[in-house]
Amino acid sequence: MRRRLTALGVAAAALVATGILAAEAAAQDVRIEVRPASAEVDPGQRVELTAEVVGLAGGAGKAIYWKASGGSFAELSPTRFPRNTWIAPAHPGAYDIEVTSDALARFHVVGRARFVVRAPACRHDARFDVQSFRIETGGHRRLVLTRCACAHVRWSFRCTGGTIDADGNFRAGPAPGTYTIEAIEASGAHRIAIEVVIVAPPPRIVRVAIEPARIQCRAGERIALSAFAYEHSGRQMPGGDWEWTATGGRVDRGAYVAGGVPGTYQITVRERGCGLSSTIEVVIVPSISRIEIQAARTECRPGERIAVSAFAYDPANQRLPGGDWEWTATGGRMDGGFYHAGDAPGTYRISVRERGCGLTVTVEIVIVQHVYLIHLSPRAVVLRPGQSVRFTVQALDDTNRPVPHPGGVHFRVEGGGGVIRADGLFRASGRAGRHYRVFARHPDGAEDWADVYIER
Repeated sequence: MRRRLTALGVAAAALVATGILAAEAAAQDVRIEVRPASAEVDPGQRVELTAEVVGLAGGAGKAIYWKASGGSFAELSPTRFPRNTWIAPAHPGAYDIEVTSDALARFHVVGRARFVVRAPACRHDARFDVQSFRIETGGHRRLVLTRCACAHVRWSFRCTGGTIDADGNFRAGPAPGTYTIEAIEASGAHRIAIEVVIVAPPPRIVRVAIEPARIQCRAGERIALSAFAYEHSGRQMPGGDWEWTATGGRVDRGAYVAGGVPGTYQITVRERGCGLSSTIEVVIVPSISRIEIQAARTECRPGERIAVSAFAYDPANQRLPGGDWEWTATGGRMDGGFYHAGDAPGTYRISVRERGCGLTVTVEIVIVQHVYLIHLSPRAVVLRPGQSVRFTVQALDDTNRPVPHPGGVHFRVEGGGGVIRADGLFRASGRAGRHYRVFARHPDGAEDWADVYIER
């Protein structure tokens, strides 16, 4: 207890002594003057300092102690001379310098100075990471603006030909051309600009297609294939890097070669550059071993229409559906599954070819015209013995249509009034002053006659 009281007494005595010494120093006007005592300086600036002990004889030559809250001194502390150089720190702010001397150690006197380090001068420089660039319409690019470190300086962006946000993200507009992007310092006193060229993008493939769009073929048949690429406007683009795949057969040098198993399969083409693809359906039908024509009738009249059909059969003689038919006809024409007979009687042919297998079959069609009426011309003549006249026959069928060449007409003369040949030439030889009759008869039963008078 006694030791603790003794320690407290010593500390109190020291405080009293310090106060007495400070009061004594103040009474004698003892101090340390630091010159300059204050100033504004730039980062890294060197400041020549002088410390002088005032009011106490014999202070010169004593050790001087230098201390600063920032920066550094050229001379290490303590020094024997009252001069030192303080080097300002790089960071702006207020810094305190304290100086003490052995000469005033008993008085606890401190000399002080304060210096303010200014912020470094800034020209508000800035620059983009590029001087100019090209971009497609609708394209995006982030621009980096390298600027001064001054926290209080703000920059904004402005552009033509597109849009740009506060982070420098530029998106090109739809119109090609040459435009400008600007960075503007908030006060408007500083700005920089770069050039941007917006170009139309090259044509891009948006759709691919295969022709033909659907295939029906026979086993082993070879079908030519084509692939096409189209841009957004629908315009066909040239070229293309095509990759073909197929099921049920194979693609060989631009053609699909059907396999031997009937069924429904697929052909796919892919454009390697854009990755787009297109697929069509392939139907392989059974092989055709024979074909036939079925007609409603094989005999008809001129101008008549007859239904005609074609059928294909497999090796098991089972009728196959469909068929790719090519029709030809003589004596008339084929149209929509019907034979339209012409006007000339006769025996003609109807042929059909199945394009897939190449088989052809032919049937005969007979155009007939029955004579229903005949007209002998002239109807009456007057001749002298030995004179001649030619009779002609006009024939009509049961629809009152003329029969162009009514063959098989037989002529005869009643009563021996002359002689008539098969071509209708008549020569008078009967007695004068009498009437005779010439008859014409067709094998179909039609008959007509004409009168002949032999004059004197």
